[in-house]
Amino acid sequence: MQKLKNVKYDGLLKTNEAIYDLITLGTALEQAIEGDSKSFNMNYIDWRNPSRNRFHVTAEYSVERSRSTETARPDIVLFVNGIPFCVIECKAPQVEVEFGFIVDYANVLGELDKALTMYSAFEGFDESDLVGTLTAINSEIEKLPGRYSDLWDLFKTVKHFYDEEAYELLLADESLREEFYDRLSDFGKTLGIALSCEKFLTEVDGKILSR
Repeated sequence: MQKLKNVKYDGLLKTNEAIYDLITLGTALEQAIEGDSKSFNMNYIDWRNPSRNRFHVTAEYSVERSRSTETARPDIVLFVNGIPFCVIECKAPQVEVEFGFIVDYANVLGELDKALTMYSAFEGFDESDLVGTLTAINSEIEKLPGRYSDLWDLFKTVKHFYDEEAYELLLADESLREEFYDRLSDFGKTLGIALSCEKFLTEVDGKILSR
């Protein structure tokens, strides 16, 4: 665990890549057996047998900030074998949200949807109910162009891009306006996820983002 904990910081992207490699591939360790030094590979996560892992959830887990004595207290943190994998932000009852989901930013969770059925908090749920609870960020980013096109497809009858009056007349139709809100919401959620990914920000042309 110390090897995983003490990964040297080398920028956000490279540091995360190093941690990703350790979590997915494991690490080589040495052990002395009857005077002979033997090496073996230790895996932090059993990817083939999710039931052999230990899953924990904690509320308001205190995390010390880098280069500071102050602490942050995420609402909920999910651990796999003692490794923090996910942070969940809770909303007050009066805050309306359509749904929530967990995003796998490192693409390391694989098929852990199935493993969630073993956690006591999900008793009473069928496995099919939990499909999509874990979402890889790359899968969400791939949806972005399609959701952008779907949004603008509603306005394909508008001949001039800056014709505000034409947009207003079109959205006067209540059913079309509701469809616009739904598509805009879907696009906004996906864009928000994409913008939280450093790889997306560094690889996508800034001119495309400014659109």
